[in-house]
Amino acid sequence: MGCRLRLSIAALAIVLVGGLSLRAADYDLFLKSDSGSARFYLNTRTGEFRWEDSQKKLDVTGTGMLYFPSLGPIIFSFAGTAPGYDWVSVSLKIYGTAATGSLAAFPEGEKVRKIVSNLYDRNTEDDQPVPKHRKTPPPPPSIETIKPTPSEVTPCPPTN
Repeated sequence: MGCRLRLSIAALAIVLVGGLSLRAADYDLFLKSDSGSARFYLNTRTGEFRWEDSQKKLDVTGTGMLYFPSLGPIIFSFAGTAPGYDWVSVSLKIYGTAATGSLAAFPEGEKVRKIVSNLYDRNTEDDQPVPKHRKTPPPPPSIETIKPTPSEVTPCPPTN
């Protein structure tokens, strides 16, 4: 039986690109589709997520559920109504270093129209988070600056 971690479910807010969103620093898992159009950000402690798709002009944020089944992929899911949409569903599976997922959004009042965004990431190790403003660490010392004998130590005279 898998261990299931249920994170709190809060109201889901869906906004088009240019709307309000969480700061990038709030997320600790980043996935980018191989095509580059879909991106997924997740706060693994709270379940807050963000799904962006530049081609579909989607920027979806909300809070979902994260499962950690034993001997299986990590699973993230959300399904429910949202402002502007009759229904939204998110399904994502992470298999070690690969991830697949999809988001389906049904615009409010349009019974036939559905917006679908897919994410397929074959190598999650090359995904980079949104850059944080950090100071870069100093470079390591070069070999030329390392002295075998510090100046405060007098070398011993050679013995015969």
